[in-house]
Amino acid sequence: MQLESGERIVSRKETKVLIRKALKAASSKDEKDYKALGKYMFKVLKGQDSREPEYVNAPEKKEDK
Repeated sequence: MQLESGERIVSRKETKVLIRKALKAASSKDEKDYKALGKYMFKVLKGQDSREPEYVNAPEKKEDK
């Protein structure tokens, strides 16, 4: 997958928690479950914004001859 500048990547652990909270909120329709989902999402985004960026160099393209 080719990522464009500014796209966010969420870890597998955070994705599992987000899905679990979203399913719980959708099934219960309770406001506190939606609030918990929103709080967790903002926690994930704040963590991403406050961490130092990590860059990986792209592999060199080999020319076929």
